Amino acid sequence: MLHDALILAGMVAADALILAVWWFLGSRLVPAESNPPADESNLTTTPRLHKVLTVVCFLLLVGLLVECMAMFPAILVRFGWS
Repeated sequence: MLHDALILAGMVAADALILAVWWFLGSRLVPAESNPPADESNLTTTPRLHKVLTVVCFLLLVGLLVECMAMFPAILVRFGWS
């Protein structure tokens, strides 16, 4: 029981750390309010941080889908097909 509580506390701490890092990285992006109006602006490039975060989010989503697809047969075998 204590072992499970320690694992749960560790996972909650890891989730909080991940959220804090994502919040920090997201706060470094330029807010939409500070962009110049459309009539005065020229084409600009996407910031590197935005590109990196987009790629990381996509890879995490793909990893999550792969994990779910890999676990599904194991769950079916363990708990039965019906």
